[in-house]
Amino acid sequence: MRQNVLFQNDLYNNNDLKQAIASLCGIPLAEVIVPTMIASLTGLSDRLIQDLVDVDALSDSSPENRCLINALQQYWAYLEENHLMDFALLEREFLRRLQNGRLDAIRQLSAVFVDEFQDTNPLQEEIYYSLCEQSGASLTVVGDDD
Repeated sequence: MRQNVLFQNDLYNNNDLKQAIASLCGIPLAEVIVPTMIASLTGLSDRLIQDLVDVDALSDSSPENRCLINALQQYWAYLEENHLMDFALLEREFLRRLQNGRLDAIRQLSAVFVDEFQDTNPLQEEIYYSLCEQSGASLTVVGDDD
């Protein structure tokens, strides 16, 4: 994010992006420095992917969101061009392959156990349900009652 998006594309100096991050994080504009930008953008990337957000609709919803999504699209394009993935993209790719029937080994599953289910994000939940659907496995979840 730092080297190949913020610095290479001079986004670390982009005042619109800094303002969007300040608004997103609820911090003063003066506190939006490169480490804050990196943490905010990578965290936002994870949330959008793991929460199965319609990125195009979000981008169209406001100029601030369009600015944030533009930076993230540059990040995602860099990763794809260099055959790299972060964890959220890896989860999404696993689900895609699972749903496309490209993971034959899962047919051997008879049970899926998930601990700390309350911490499951929508992408992970979809993975669990797809695993069970494709394999016929039973699903057991354990989580805090709160």
